[in-house]
Amino acid sequence: MARSAMNSITRRIRNHVIPATLMALSLVVLVYILNYVNYDITVGIGASAIIFASFAGSAFLLFMVPRSRTASIPRFAKSYAISCVLGVIGYYVVGIAGIYATVALILFATAMLLVITDSEHPPAMSIAFAFVLFRVSYVGIITVVVAAAVMIAIRVFLEKAVYIIEEDIERVGSARNRRPAGRR
Repeated sequence: MARSAMNSITRRIRNHVIPATLMALSLVVLVYILNYVNYDITVGIGASAIIFASFAGSAFLLFMVPRSRTASIPRFAKSYAISCVLGVIGYYVVGIAGIYATVALILFATAMLLVITDSEHPPAMSIAFAFVLFRVSYVGIITVVVAAAVMIAIRVFLEKAVYIIEEDIERVGSARNRRPAGRR
């Protein structure tokens, strides 16, 4: 019974506590980056809030449901790249077509490209929206790339940490099973 309870606790820590901690850490790093570069002052008041909200949704997917189809690292990276590029295009189009038409056009184009390229990662949509709404130019891409790189690095660390924990659990379990019958 004690071993079963211990395995349950270990599984909960491995599957929930560690990912949630790393998710929170990645978001703290992102907030620090946005604050350090005075993103709202540089780009526009409110832009960092939408970008942060987008990454908060992504962090949940990447860390808490890592086996989800939308949580794969390539899909995450492609979706943000597409959203950034289309958001910057929207930055230039908004002066010609107006804000409402540009938002509709860019969000439609982003959604279609995400589906066509098999890059569906819903939180990335808000990046294109933020770039148009707050008129974020290509400079915003740098911030998004840095933030995405931080999240990917922490996610890779999570995968390595969970692998090491699972390896340790298996080693301890197999060591217990190899003990002579009289010593159990």
